Amino acid sequence: MSAIGILSRRLVFAACFVVLLGNGCGCSHTSIGKHINHLIDDTKRQIKPADIQAALSPFFSVQATSHSFPNEITTDLPDQIRSLPIFADNPDGIMVFLDSSNSLTLMVGSGFGHWGMVVIRPGSRETYPGNDQTTSFPWDDGVFFFSQYR
Repeated sequence: MSAIGILSRRLVFAACFVVLLGNGCGCSHTSIGKHINHLIDDTKRQIKPADIQAALSPFFSVQATSHSFPNEITTDLPDQIRSLPIFADNPDGIMVFLDSSNSLTLMVGSGFGHWGMVVIRPGSRETYPGNDQTTSFPWDDGVFFFSQYR
């Protein structure tokens, strides 16, 4: 192959690399974070926080039923919760954890990160402080969104 052919192939590769780098390859934490923010906004438009708490109120008294995770509840969620936009990427894969008698965590995701919501029992003074691996977004008294993507 001639020197000009090698040089032109390298230039094409370099140009493609710059374009991909500039676009973030479409799979960066930032693009996923934007997608999750969009899901959060859609959820806020679809339902009121008090309706989420009401739909989940029976789950505050359910015993954890999973052998895989000590606090996981495997009882089916109501369609009102499964159909929320925040869970649109995997409505059949929502994991529910009873964090305390006053706090439920609902999440979807994979080994690369999770997102979802934490719902506090109505009337409880408990809050969701988040942790060093997640960013939390308070919505209303007793309902918080969270994401491991920034």
